[in-house]
Amino acid sequence: MRKLHSTIFPGKGGYTGDSIDMVFSITDSLQLRSLEQAVFDIDPEAIFIVENTFSVLGGSIARRKEY
Repeated sequence: MRKLHSTIFPGKGGYTGDSIDMVFSITDSLQLRSLEQAVFDIDPEAIFIVENTFSVLGGSIARRKEY
């Protein structure tokens, strides 16, 4: 699996009030299965949400086109 860029947001469980970390990451469809497997290897009880995007710009993902 290639290097993964992610952001960790501290959070609190709405029901339990327990401290939790939420991980936000952007990946392509080729790496999605590997990312899913890595998440559930670490935490089998994790919630894994996938959102399809039309465009991702910034950082090391893609440069914004100049107009």
